[in-house]
Amino acid sequence: MSDDTIGVCPLLYLCDMGKISTIFKSSILAGICIGIAGFGFLALGGVVGAVLFAFGLITVVCYKLKLYTGTAGFIEKGQVGDLLLILVGNILGCLLVALLARVSPMPLQESAQKILEGRLAIGPLRAGLLAIGCGFLKVTSAVEVEY
Repeated sequence: MSDDTIGVCPLLYLCDMGKISTIFKSSILAGICIGIAGFGFLALGGVVGAVLFAFGLITVVCYKLKLYTGTAGFIEKGQVGDLLLILVGNILGCLLVALLARVSPMPLQESAQKILEGRLAIGPLRAGLLAIGCGFLKVTSAVEVEY
């Protein structure tokens, strides 16, 4: 890298753009996988929807894509930037699927509203504990498959 580039943006000297690009692409793909899995769950519901969602998670694990919930539990010193990049990529991937789902003729909004009302009805503490438990199961399964 030339000294001219360093003068323009000193952070470019510190960043490995190839690594950033790889992490960002992987996190967008993970968001797309989870978005498609969520679409399947909202469209079909019940056991079939849950199985489709599980396939989305399995895809993320098998292809070693960067999903925030699977990365946050294993963050090391100096990786906070990577974690934020993963979160942004996951959100962007899910948003891409959400834009496609918005034009779907399926009644996805009603399904999502029903789930949201159920979570609100149990209160923030129980909903938070269930979310933590879900994240724990995801991270544990990812570690088991990894090793």
